[in-house]
Amino acid sequence: MKILVTGATGNVGKFVVEELLHMGEDVVAAGTNKSKLQAMFGNTIDKVILDLPDNQTFSKALENIDRVFLM
Repeated sequence: MKILVTGATGNVGKFVVEELLHMGEDVVAAGTNKSKLQAMFGNTIDKVILDLPDNQTFSKALENIDRVFLM
């Protein structure tokens, strides 16, 4: 099961990602800043751009996602 965490680079989102990884979950980190996502998570997990005001980013971000943790 893949879990998408929106706002993954934020104050709460980064801890949600870390805890889900610690629990052995398959996590995808979502945010609006590609370089910040890369700096925080490197190549350890999948990352996608998701900008909630821009519905053009939804379909790619939600591809193969089973659950969403919405910040």
